[in-house]
Amino acid sequence: MKTRFFLLLLLFFSVAAKAQQPLQQDSTPHTHTTRYGVFGSAMANFHDAGFARVPGIASCCPDNYGAALGLDWSAGALWEMPIAGALSIALRAGWYGLRADLQKNSTVIITDPLSSSRRLSLTVEHSLRANLGMAALEPMLSYRVGTYFALYAGASLGAVLGNSYQYQETLPNTNDNSNIVFENGTKTRNQQIGAFSTLNTFRTALTGGLGYEIPLDSLGKTLLAVEVMYSQGLGQIAGGVLARENDLPAGAGSWTANSLRAGFALKFSPERTTAYSEAELEAITQKAGQKKDSVIKIKDSTIAGLRPIVQKALSVEIASVVGIMPDGKEVPNPTVRVEEFAASKSHYILNMVFFTDQSALLPSRYRRIPSAERQRFNVEGLAESSTINAYYNILNIVGKRMSDNAKAKITLLGYATSAENAIDKNLALKRAENLKSYLQDTWKIDGKRITTQTSIIQGTITDEREAEERRRVEILSDMPEIVEEVRFDYTHRVITPSVLRIEPKVFAGAGLKQWEFEATQFNGRDYRTLAKQEGGNTIPNALLWKFDNTATTDSLPESNEPISLRMRVEDVNNKSDETLTNTIPVELRTVLKKQQAKLYDERLDTYKVFTFSLGTDAIMAQDEAVKRVTNAIRSTLQPNAKVVIIGYTDTRGTAEGNQRLSEQRADAVARLLAFEGAKVVGAGATDLHNNATPEGRFYNRFVQIDVRTPVR
Repeated sequence: MKTRFFLLLLLFFSVAAKAQQPLQQDSTPHTHTTRYGVFGSAMANFHDAGFARVPGIASCCPDNYGAALGLDWSAGALWEMPIAGALSIALRAGWYGLRADLQKNSTVIITDPLSSSRRLSLTVEHSLRANLGMAALEPMLSYRVGTYFALYAGASLGAVLGNSYQYQETLPNTNDNSNIVFENGTKTRNQQIGAFSTLNTFRTALTGGLGYEIPLDSLGKTLLAVEVMYSQGLGQIAGGVLARENDLPAGAGSWTANSLRAGFALKFSPERTTAYSEAELEAITQKAGQKKDSVIKIKDSTIAGLRPIVQKALSVEIASVVGIMPDGKEVPNPTVRVEEFAASKSHYILNMVFFTDQSALLPSRYRRIPSAERQRFNVEGLAESSTINAYYNILNIVGKRMSDNAKAKITLLGYATSAENAIDKNLALKRAENLKSYLQDTWKIDGKRITTQTSIIQGTITDEREAEERRRVEILSDMPEIVEEVRFDYTHRVITPSVLRIEPKVFAGAGLKQWEFEATQFNGRDYRTLAKQEGGNTIPNALLWKFDNTATTDSLPESNEPISLRMRVEDVNNKSDETLTNTIPVELRTVLKKQQAKLYDERLDTYKVFTFSLGTDAIMAQDEAVKRVTNAIRSTLQPNAKVVIIGYTDTRGTAEGNQRLSEQRADAVARLLAFEGAKVVGAGATDLHNNATPEGRFYNRFVQIDVRTPVR
């Protein structure tokens, strides 16, 4: 039986080898197509019977049945569909036989019926034929190597429906026992026919194999495939089987089976699978060339007719609007959400004025006003300015505050480098006197209230930047309010998404001349322009509108009215087109709304009040001023407030050194505040202010204190 099966396999590979020879001469076949059809195959079932007895069937022998082979058949239907490149889904459903021919011999000792004095050792053959079969579904993936060779891998899921067995014990005919029979007078006993009572009705297996297709017609729509498949069984054929060892029960046995099958499949394809012959290719090429010439003529004629129309065409539209969240996530067609917080911040006023080399003239970046305008100057008006621009008004701030505080006196302390003193010993004093003159002439401050002095900064100057920082005049006062910070309340707005990406679609047949984008919002009285961009004969693929979450920006929505987006274009013929209005919804959550709805809210307070000497964590302000500012901050802190203290440095020095120094500065301020639970962070170097100027570097040596206080 085994010999016949292996001869069948040899025949299979011979057919496959011959079928491959003529196909190797063809040109490249077409791409993979869907296949459907039927299959049939011979099966060799390899059973491993680790048992000697099945419940309800006579016992075998001292040893288990062991390995056995059963020949059977399978047949069914198939379907294959390409999914990606050479990969396909393959599905098969059919009947699969699982026959097992189990056989084991045992030895018995009996008395010779012809001579009572002689003992005979006889062999008894125990035969158990299991006629099993299942209806199964095989989902697999198929990978094609070329057009006709395919590899398969998947699973087999089956329900065992065929269930019967035949059992008997036989005395084989030999010269020694030709006259010996069983007690029933025959050479066969214990014949049984029935069904297994403990058979597992559900069976699974891992399945894989290969197949080669042979086209049966010139188009390759009908194909004969030779196939080999192997299934590795998972689980037991039956439960309750008993193993034996040395003629004694040894507990539960096992019964597994694997299958090898070889056969044929008849497949049908709705599309051609064979390669074109040279004659067919030549005919197709000629036909395609004729069609191409015809298409080119029609195209040229159409373009010639449309060219005047295209050149006059002009259109613009906003193809899409995408919101970019702070974490980078993109949201199509977003809603702009604005949340307001009550907040305060300050502009620290550096009490120094810096001069250029060998000069006592006040640099032009410091703002001077005519004396007639001094009455209109308002320190609180600097709230809308940046910190550095507020600082450039230092002489006007001092003048205004001295006018409001008639008893206040100041000292102007002038400095010059040793190189400058070598040329002009009075340069430091001249610098101080020039500041005094401005305060007297413009702000009408009595000269008796202003003292000018000079001083020397000890230490060697290592580079030009350090020299720049020594060419200065310091402003000192007996009344701290004269040079204190400018502090103000404002409404802080947080907007999401943080960026809008507007993608325009423009067509200008004659050529684009210029374009314009504008975003507006109605605030109850009129339309405010929130953003505006424009350009010439090229337009970006995407326009980015970045929201500025600051108090001074004019680009923030201030109502629940939708934002209107508009684009206008003009071509070289001065023809223009404009988009229909696109709108973006807005949700505004004001401080008042949160109070009325009793929603959770926070107050945000920011302090920037400490400036440090180069390379140290020593605060430059006078001790009393430091205490006064620190006490003022501490008095506003609530026990449930969240406090973050962040230290910064200018860009001089190494990255490691600046990081360490920024942490030390933050620690120095944290010790002064002594607020439990404050988060202390070093941010390293910053370019928030211009590091190329001495005042910019001083302003970059600061500590920021952020306080978030819950409001109920």
